[in-house]
Parts: sequence; structure tokens; C-alpha cells
Amino acid sequence: MEAYNAALSLVSSSTSPVIRSSANTFLQSWINSSAAFDEFVLMLTYWCTNPLVSPTYNTTTTHSFSSTPPSSNFFSPPPPQQCSSSDEISAREVLCTIFWKKIRREVSNLSSGNITKLTKTVFQSLLSESRTTQQCGEYYTPPNAYAVRLAFILVAIAVRSNLSEVISKCVSSVEGNAGLDAEHPNSSINSNSNSNSNSNKSATPAISIPNSPSSNSNPAEFISSTLAFKILTLIPEEIENGALEFSEINPLLQTFSFQILTTINIGLNALHSPTAIIYSLDTLENWSLLDGDNTSINLSSIGAIPNMLNVLLGFLTSDNNFNNNGGFTNKHRSMVASKSALAVSSMLDDSTYGVLVAAVKNNGFIKIPFEKSTRDEDHDTSHALALLTLKLAGYNVAIIAEGKIEGSMEIVEMLLIMQQHPHQPIAILALDFWLDLQDVPVFNREPSLGKPLYARLISLFVKRAGYTPGFTDWENEYELDVQEFDEYRRQIVDVIVTSYQILRSEFLSQLLQTLTTNGSEWTVTESVLFMINSASREVCQRIKARGGGLIASDRTSTGTTILQLTQQLCSIGAQNAMNQHPLVLAASSRYLGNFASVLNDCCSNSDIMSVLGYLHDAMGLCEQAAEPASTSVRAIFLNCNSKLTGDEYRNSTIEIFPQLIETAFKSKNVKVVLAIAEGCTRISLNLDNRTMQGLGGVCTPVFGKITDCMNFLENPHNKQNLSTNQSGQLILIMQTLALSLQTLSIIVQYLDSAQSSKQPISELLNAMWPLLQKVANSPYCRQHDDVLNQLLKVHGRCVNSFGDVIEPKIGELINVVVQAYEETHHSCCCEFVGIAVEKFSAKGGGVEESFCQLLSHLCVSTLGYLKKAEGGGIVDNSELCRSFFEMTQRFLLFCPGGLIKCSEFANLFSFAVACLMECNGEKNSTRAALIFLSQIIGRKGTELTRMILENARGDIDSCLNVHGEMIVKNCLHAIAGGVGSLQQAFIDLLWATIVEVVSCSGGAENTVAHNWVFAGLNEAGITREMSNEVKGRVMRLLFLVVDGGVNGGNVLGGKKKFTSLLVDFGMLVSKEIKEDCLEAYDVGA
Repeated sequence: MEAYNAALSLVSSSTSPVIRSSANTFLQSWINSSAAFDEFVLMLTYWCTNPLVSPTYNTTTTHSFSSTPPSSNFFSPPPPQQCSSSDEISAREVLCTIFWKKIRREVSNLSSGNITKLTKTVFQSLLSESRTTQQCGEYYTPPNAYAVRLAFILVAIAVRSNLSEVISKCVSSVEGNAGLDAEHPNSSINSNSNSNSNSNKSATPAISIPNSPSSNSNPAEFISSTLAFKILTLIPEEIENGALEFSEINPLLQTFSFQILTTINIGLNALHSPTAIIYSLDTLENWSLLDGDNTSINLSSIGAIPNMLNVLLGFLTSDNNFNNNGGFTNKHRSMVASKSALAVSSMLDDSTYGVLVAAVKNNGFIKIPFEKSTRDEDHDTSHALALLTLKLAGYNVAIIAEGKIEGSMEIVEMLLIMQQHPHQPIAILALDFWLDLQDVPVFNREPSLGKPLYARLISLFVKRAGYTPGFTDWENEYELDVQEFDEYRRQIVDVIVTSYQILRSEFLSQLLQTLTTNGSEWTVTESVLFMINSASREVCQRIKARGGGLIASDRTSTGTTILQLTQQLCSIGAQNAMNQHPLVLAASSRYLGNFASVLNDCCSNSDIMSVLGYLHDAMGLCEQAAEPASTSVRAIFLNCNSKLTGDEYRNSTIEIFPQLIETAFKSKNVKVVLAIAEGCTRISLNLDNRTMQGLGGVCTPVFGKITDCMNFLENPHNKQNLSTNQSGQLILIMQTLALSLQTLSIIVQYLDSAQSSKQPISELLNAMWPLLQKVANSPYCRQHDDVLNQLLKVHGRCVNSFGDVIEPKIGELINVVVQAYEETHHSCCCEFVGIAVEKFSAKGGGVEESFCQLLSHLCVSTLGYLKKAEGGGIVDNSELCRSFFEMTQRFLLFCPGGLIKCSEFANLFSFAVACLMECNGEKNSTRAALIFLSQIIGRKGTELTRMILENARGDIDSCLNVHGEMIVKNCLHAIAGGVGSLQQAFIDLLWATIVEVVSCSGGAENTVAHNWVFAGLNEAGITREMSNEVKGRVMRLLFLVVDGGVNGGNVLGGKKKFTSLLVDFGMLVSKEIKEDCLEAYDVGA
């Protein structure tokens, strides 16, 4: 008890954050302990009704709780000194928060007597908190933090026990205070301490209750009205958190909705107090969100309360109600408008819908406060009003679209105003309605909601989606928010597409006219191009569409407009676009690529060559345009190849290849270089007898880059200093070399499926082989991760795609790879060996023996490296482990004899088991080792693989005898600990291990596998608190399932049941399920 008191005082008074945090942690754990709940109730009762004192404790006295514990039970002599007021409040707040959490969790443990006692105590404390302000006539003063926490406790108890009593007390308090306020109007003081009280002396409440029973009651029985509203506001929140069943909500609403609404109406009509209105609006919104089976609070319910609906809607029409009241600040008016909008949004119903829509036209409903909040830059209020507007518009889209009710078009105009709002989130809200409008056929809409509407939207989007005139980059942009800007552009794309589908060729004509009229403004040009690009797919589909009549006419008009804009861009030139702004050049480049599929039909050969020239220049002018320009070049090559490869322009096409490659390399952007290389390679394959010339135009610049890099590295002066030279020039040289090799890899990749003739491949290989050899022979290149990786990717692509061509050189390649592996132990070396095994293992003439020796060598080298590696060995080289075991899987599939005959097979097996333990659950490396072991032990794979593994069963079982116990322990540990995506792989390995032992046991009931599983289940940390009885049952069921699968002839069914059992085992360990789940696996059940 002394420790509890000390912690409570430290939380409230210590100046050290660390001490306060530690003390609070102690209080939380103590309150969550198994101490009697009734004692906590008595403690709360005591602390709610007695002052706190300073922390002087008697650590030798034994204390006990009583219903009225004296102070000596908590603090010892000398007489305690009272805490400061702020410390006392802080301590009470901490205590209330802790008790609130415990009550919500364990209220079922409360006795009925303590429920009554605790409710009474808390309510008395609330009365005490209310008296000071009520004595001054301040019925609407906001409650302090301590009172709010007490309210949380009261609601947590009431919702689960005596809700009707608490609601009645709150209702009677509000009614009683209103009656007192009516009797003494001059004493009603605005809750805002900064307001002018004299301005409110003549204010009288709109509603008085002279005949209310509460008005004749003792005022001392009333809590403050704001505190009553706070309690009523918290009740629906507590119910929504699961305190009541759904079936209980309906009778609650039927019983109390009228009382609640009448009480809220009192607050709404307290026009002299913004606090009363705001608190009552909070209560109204929360109760309106509470829905029963067939009962809810809506605007129709409010209409049954005299004057309530008019007052509520008045808050959203004008602020005349507040004009003569100096107590209402602009902040108060904004809060009232915002909360009223949210409340009305949640209560909209059929019977009042037409009234509200008509009010938008006739009374300025929503419009007046929205215009005011926009002028005041009050975005929060504008957002709430925008949500209400959207709710009205979307409540019945068909009625609004058809214009059948008064105010429909005014709602649409409000949405258009929202679309122009300077605050992006508000502008985004309106987009939902334009998308919903698509569901209403155009011929069913009011005429202005067809083409006229979308023409207006297009104009709005051009302005709203544009950058600021001074924009350079996002780091120096202060007017726009990058996330909001990107989100707005992303959201309007669907509306832009709809606009095109409605307007068709008029869409492009309008945007082209805007471009012509405002072409000097770069923001307009970029925005127009963005919008055309957004609808590019649909525009292209229209140009390609078949049909006559209107379709043909629109197709022709659209194609003409696209050609006109393309020619206009190309005639202006990339440099002029760049002079406007780099973003204009990027948008133009993107446009040319997006319409590449139709340029072949719309443009002449010379136009297409002009497009390529434009894009080539764009790549070299700025970084922002390089990537879209390169993507567009690739699109042009793929879609316009028939014109580019024709006799007239074939030479011009070939001539532009080296120019494009050179410019792409200057950008230093990998995506740019690879896109250009892909496009040039793929169109070269369509040059018929000029294919090699085309490939030469692509490859020559790349070969030149490699040659220049190697010349630098082989320069005697540079060569001596390579190990210490880390200059920017050397870094750039190695980046260029790696990118050049990656480019060759892309070229080889696209030569694979496109060429039936080996001649171009052989010629290309002969041309690049000396350069690749030169790179491979450079120790510095072999030890550079990126260069080695890209070098072996080129070789791997050549082997994988053109094995017959590369076969004479494979021995030389393997030597290079082994040398690089011994120097670096890079994972790419194992990946290359795996490709070579897959491609050449079927060849005769001692290939299997060669690969067997290669695997032995790599195994020795790998294990030696990991033993000498600094740090964690395996754990720090998980990528190497992954690639190594993925390589062995290829051996299993394509060269199983080479794997089994490997002289290091036992060490290889041990290495895999070590990875299970030391990779620390790293997914890729652990999965690779698991799959390798499962395939070896379970003899999985092709028919040839299974036959060879069966013949080597003795060697495999020898390894299993050595490592079986460790395998089983690791599998059980992983399954019990929850390994996510690796769980099935561990289960597969455990199944393979146990089945192998059981299959060899000849039906014995006590095998070595039983010992392994027994040891695993009893391993510390695996089964934690699981009883021996449950462990034994799990073990028995495991072998029962295995026996049923192996000896019962249903291996597949047994494997599924085994998997299910182990999944449940993992959940048993984590206490997610109970041991009853095991009954389903007991054959005798």
C-alpha cells in the first residue's frame, strides 16, 4: 500500500519525467493485478472524497481498507501537509484514468452494492465540482479535466448497469439549471472568460420550463449543464465500443430519444452561451450516430421538438442569432457552424431532404457560412460544410441530376464552388459527386449537367491542377503541398476521362483552344498537357474505333487534333519548351509517348522522325524530361516500326541509334539508358538484312564506353593507385562500366526470343567477347560488386539464351567465376553457376563429373570463408547463403548425380542445418536451406532426381542420424515461435524428417524420431508453460498422424493433417487456442 501511495504522489508531483513514467508504470501494473476489485472501489471512493497529502509514509505499519479509511491508513505521523491544488488535481486525474480502464475491463466483478456506492460517490464528486460555478450562476462553464475523467468513470459503470438513472440525472440537471437561469437571467454569464458579460445581461433563454418538476427541486442536486452534456455525449461512444449488444440499442433509443432531444434543445436555445450550444451539438452528433434495428435519431425526430430544427438549420444559414451577443467570437461561430454541419450530415432522412435542398436556394443554407469561412480562411469549417453539401448531393444523385426538386442546380453550383476552393482537401471532396453522376444516363439529366457541366469542369481543372508560376522544385515550394497536389491530380483523372467520354472531340478542341489563348503561361501549358495525357488511352481507342456516322466523324476530328498538336510541339522544338519550363518539356515528351500507338496512322514518316528528334533533344536538355522522353522513344519504336523500318527511312532510323545511346548515357539515369537500349534493339530486329547494322549502331557506343573505362583502369599511372584512389572520377568510371554491362545484358535479353538465326548472335558475341574478357581479367573489376554482378548477368543471359553459341567458351567462363568467387564470395557467382548447371548438365562427356568437382570446390571455399569471416559468419552473409542453396536446388533438379557424388556432401548437409540455426529467421536464406533439406531428406524432384536420391539413401540417412535431433528442435522452436511465411517450410522439413525415420523403422513404435521430438518439446523456450500432459498428447498425435499417412496409404491426407496439427500447436503455445482443439486429431475420438 505504501508503494502505491508513493507512486501516486510521484506521478503528481515529481519534476523528473523518468520518475513520473516509472511511477505511472507501477500504478498501471498494480491496478491490473489480481487484488480484490472491491478494495479498488473503496480506494476510489476514498480518494474522490478526501484531499491528498504530501508523501510522508510509514513503511512499518500494516494497512487495511475500510469503507471510510482514515488518513493514518495511508500516511503516517507527523501530521501530513496538504498537497498543492495543482498536484492534487493531477494525482486525482491519474487515479481516475487508471480506474476507468480497470472498470471497463472488469466491471462484471463489481458487486451490486459497490455499483450503487461507486455511482453515488462519483456523482457526488461531480456535484461538488459543479457547485462553485452554479453559485455564481455559471451553468455552462466547461468542466475541468478531473471532472471529465470522473464522467468517463460514471459512464463506464452506467452503460453496463444503471444507465437510465444516470441519463435521468443529466436530463433533470439541464432542465433544472435552465429553470434557474430563466428565474435569474442577469446572473447567466457567458462561459468565455474574455467575453463582455454586460452585453449578455438582457439575454433570455429561448426556452423556459416553469412547470418542470426539476425546476422546483433542490439546485444542489444539479450538476452543471455542460458536465451533464459531456456525460450524455460519452454514453454513445461507450456503447459503440461494445458496452451494449446491438439488440439493446433499439429499446434504449425508444425510451430516451425524446428526453435526450428535449435536453439538447435547451442547450441549442441558450443563445447567450456558445459553450452550451457547442456541448449540446456534440451530444446531438454522437446520439445521431447511434442506430438501432429500426430506430435512430434523425431530422424528422428533431422536427417533433418545438423550434429545434429551425434553430439547428439557422446555425447553417446565417449568424444573425449571434449578432447582438458580444460573447460569441468568430471562433465560436465557426465551431457552431462546423458541428451543426456534421450533426445534420449524420441525421439526413427522406422526409426533410427536400426541405434542406430547397433551403440552399431560398435561404442561403450552407452557402452563406461556406462563403464566410472561405473568406476567413477557416478551412476546418469549410470542410465540414463541404461534407454536408456532398451528403446532400449524394443522398439521391438521380433526383439532383434530373433537377426535379427545387434547389438541385444550386447544390451543383455549390459543388462547383467547392471545386475551386483554395484548400485542396475541400476541392477533392467535390470529385466524388462527379464520379457518382456517371451512373445517371446523360439523357436523364437536366441539360446543363451534360456537356456544359463537363466543359466547365475542364476549365476549372486546368486552373486548379496547375503549378504556381514560380515553381522550380518541391524543396523550394511554399504555396503548394506536394502530397495534396499529387493526390488532387490523381483523383481528377477519372473525372477527366469521363469528361472526354462526354465531350469527345470537343474535349481536345477546348483544351487546344486554351493552349492557344494562354500559351505564354507555362502553368497552363503543362496543365493542359497533363489533362490530355490523362485521357490518352481513351483518345487512342477512339481513333482506332471502327464504324461510320458520328463515330467516323469524331474519329477524324480527334486524329486531326492530335496531329495538329504533335506538329505544333515539334515545330516549337524541345529547346523552346525547355525555355518555358522543364515541366512543360517533360509533359510534352510524355504526350508524344502516350499517343505513339496512333501516330503511326495519323502522322507521316517525316513527322515521326521529327518526334524522335524532339525526344532525343528532350533527353539531353533536363533531368526531369529524360525519363519520360526515353520511355516515349521506346513507345515510338514499338508502335511505329513499319514506317521507321521502311526503305525510305531505314538509314535515318539506324543513324539515330548511336545518338540516342550517347545522349542516354549522358543522363546517368539507368532507366533512361535501358529504355533506349530496349527500344533500339527491338526495332533493329525488324530491319531484315540490316539487323546487324542496326545492332552495331546500338552496341558500338556501349563498346566504346567499356573500352574507355578499361583504358582508364589499365593506364599504368592509374593502375598503381586503384586500391587507394577513391576519387569522384574513379567512382564515375565504375558506374559507367556497370551501366554499360547492364545495357549489354538488356540487348542480349531482347535478342533471345526474337531471332531464329544464330548469325547476329554469333557476330555480336564475337564482338563483345574480348571486352568482357578484359573486364573479367581485371582484379579491380572482379572485386567491384556492381561491375561483377552486371558482368555475370551478361554471361548468364548469354548462357541461358544462346547456350549452343556460348558452349565453347563455358570452361573459360567457369574459371572466371571461380576466381571471382574466391576473391569476393559474391552471390552472383552462385547464380551464374546455377544457370550453367541448368543449361549444360544434360551434356555428356564428363560434364556431371566437372560440375561435381565444381560444387565440392565451391562448398570448401564457402565454408572456409564463413569460418574466417569477421562478425557473425552465416548471419552476416545471409545473401551468400541464399544464393548458395538456390544453386544447390538447381543441382538437385538438373544434376542430382553431381550433388550426391560431391565429396563435400556431408559438410554441405551440415552447412544447411547450421543455416537454420544461425540465419536468425532471415526469410530468403532460411527458406533456401529449408527447401534444400526437405528435398534431400524427402527425396523430392524429377523422376531422375528421386531415383538418384533413393540410391543414395544410405548417405542421406547417415547425415540425418547426425543432425536429425537438431533439425527437429529447430523446426519445433520455429513453429512454436511463429515464423509467418516460413511456417509451412519448417513443417515440410519436420514431416520429411519424421517420415524418413518412421519409414525405415519397420513399424517400430519407439524410434529415434520419438526421442528427437521428445527432446524438442522439452527444450526450454519452445513450449514455455505447456504442461507435460499436453506435450505428451501432442507428441502422440504427431506420430499417430504420421503413421496414418505412411502406413495407412494416404500420404497426402496425412501431410495435410500433420500441417494442421502443427499450426494448432503453434497457436497452443501462444495461448491463442485451448488444448480442446487436439481432440479433432485423435483417431479414437
